[in-house]
Amino acid sequence: MGTQGFYLVFSVMLFILSAMFSSSETVFIGLDETQIRTSKYSRIRKQLRHITKRGGAVLVIVLLFNNMVNILLSSILSQQFSIQNPFLSSLVITGLILFISEMFPKTLSLFKPDALIRFNIIWFYPLFRVFEPLGQLTYKGIERFINFLRKIHKNTPDTAHDVKIETLLSIVSRENIFSKEEKDMIESVLNFAKREVWNIMTPRIRVVSVSADTPIPEILKICEKSHYSKIPVYEDTEDNLIGVVYIQDLLEYVHREKKQSKTARDIMKPLYYVPETKKLSDMLEDFKHKKLRLAAVVDEYGLAVGIVTIADVLGDIAGEVMDETFGLHKKIIKLSSTRFQVSGDVSLMDFNDYFDAHLQSDTYETIAGYLIEKYGDIPEKGTIIQTEHFIFTIQKSTDKQIEAILVDIKKRKRP
Repeated sequence: MGTQGFYLVFSVMLFILSAMFSSSETVFIGLDETQIRTSKYSRIRKQLRHITKRGGAVLVIVLLFNNMVNILLSSILSQQFSIQNPFLSSLVITGLILFISEMFPKTLSLFKPDALIRFNIIWFYPLFRVFEPLGQLTYKGIERFINFLRKIHKNTPDTAHDVKIETLLSIVSRENIFSKEEKDMIESVLNFAKREVWNIMTPRIRVVSVSADTPIPEILKICEKSHYSKIPVYEDTEDNLIGVVYIQDLLEYVHREKKQSKTARDIMKPLYYVPETKKLSDMLEDFKHKKLRLAAVVDEYGLAVGIVTIADVLGDIAGEVMDETFGLHKKIIKLSSTRFQVSGDVSLMDFNDYFDAHLQSDTYETIAGYLIEKYGDIPEKGTIIQTEHFIFTIQKSTDKQIEAILVDIKKRKRP
């Protein structure tokens, strides 16, 4: 066999090897338990599970060897092809490699996944076991480097990620393949990735909290009255939260009959603090990994502006749909065709959706906040505030907030 024949055979072998690596990348990276269980042989099932647990190392090894093979193949083909134009030579070689070694095996893997899983595990698993330490080490190094970059740029907005979310939201809004309830749920889940803690926290003004020196019997009464199982504890002022009392600890002291000599300070647990701008996805991770149930939300000066619980975070995903279906009807009660009773904490967005209105505020998010901004102060009970289409009568208010409002719809003049 001459030199030309040797290079031809060697090139064919490299094409086959490259196609095998491309095929293994497709079948192993997307492997799931259902596909593993379809295998008749326990040895193969065991090997496949071993591979799926080390997906990062698998990807590193596949890409490393596939790129080495493709580079070698390109070098040989460029020497053997007698094409004078370098651009045309690169175009032909790249096209051959893409079609034979990438597109064809990966497409075949989609149509015959089970057969290719059985084939690839035979040759790839021994290779993987030999180079697994290198793959694991490389993958861990890449992972640490990425985490390092994330820490450096943790305050940098993820523009590409936001664009993807906006695109998905746009598609969901336009297409008619989902019902309204399904669209609301999908939009809620997609919006979850963009939302921050301040969007869902309970504002400090609505937080039931106790002083650090409050006796246990009094805390028990507050729990019974408020129906809360977690009570934040403050010192000196309500924006200086220092801990949280759990009802389990209260009941323990009641059982031991020690409640008369103890205060909130004696039984409170440490409080976890988060900034207002923390992403809900990160907050959910904290609740999960740190075994938290409640966190204090603080501003740039370290003062508490509210609290957030795991129920708030989970409720933001599915709760928006439930609120629209059930909760909103409890907060907006129809008294007649033109008169409604509205809770002060109804968001401006929900108010506008319900009444087909266009009320806006640069500072506040609720209808109560909108009226405070328009009035210039917290209005007393009975105060009437008028807009172009509505007459608002303050039904119930305190020195801190508006709790209930009567809304009368003005008759719109015909054009």
